[in-house]
Amino acid sequence: MTVEEEGPVPSVETVREPDFKVAYVDGVFGDLNPERGHLTFFYDVPELTTDPDGRMAVMGVQRRVVIDLRMSPQRWVAMAHWMTEHAGRYEDRPGDEP
Repeated sequence: MTVEEEGPVPSVETVREPDFKVAYVDGVFGDLNPERGHLTFFYDVPELTTDPDGRMAVMGVQRRVVIDLRMSPQRWVAMAHWMTEHAGRYEDRPGDEP
C-alpha cells in the first residue's frame, strides 16, 4: 500500500517557541546509548589578565553550556547522518583547499 492509498499526508507547521534564541557555540559533547542520545553545546570564554608590562595572558577558560539536548537514539543517529551529508557537501565545494 502506498502513501497515496493511505490518505493525505498531514501538514507540518514550523513555529518558534516564545523563548527561542540563537546562540553561537564553539563545541559539543555528548553520548549515545541504547536508552538515549545526548548533546551538550557550549562556548568558551577566556579569562584574561594583564601583567605589569601591559601584556595580556590567558589565566583560564570558562566553558559556558548553552543547551543540553536529549533525544531518542534513532533521532540522534538521523541527525548525525544529516550533519555528515551537509559536511560532505561543504567540503566538496569547488575551489576550496582541504
